[in-house]
Amino acid sequence: MTNTLKYQLAAFSIVALAAVFVLYFTTPKQASGNVLSYAVPRVATSSPSSAGPGSGVQQLVATSSNCVNRVISTGAQGVMLSFNGLVPTGSYGHWQGASTTVSYENGDFGCGAINVYAAASTSLNVTVLNQ
Repeated sequence: MTNTLKYQLAAFSIVALAAVFVLYFTTPKQASGNVLSYAVPRVATSSPSSAGPGSGVQQLVATSSNCVNRVISTGAQGVMLSFNGLVPTGSYGHWQGASTTVSYENGDFGCGAINVYAAASTSLNVTVLNQ
């Protein structure tokens, strides 16, 4: 075997290994989820709310010991959320855009209090699902 062929084989092996590595880490994985497959969630509370610059930071959802997830829908303006009692600001927190509905699973966001900050007046709807 010549040196050129050895180098070509080594280069091909490195490229193939890199391709396997990239495919493994970019392929979507099934979410593990923290809810037991036989647990049927039920709506514990569903309530409309509003937020705006005049109201400052307000608690949107209280701490729950058995939540599965919380679903938050926003109105015409986006809001900044914080989880587990932290205080959101205009530049700190989790941004949820205008006119969106997002489900926040307990495994990722916990069951602690959710606080909201809005730079402009908007409506919100919050649904809490418990086990």
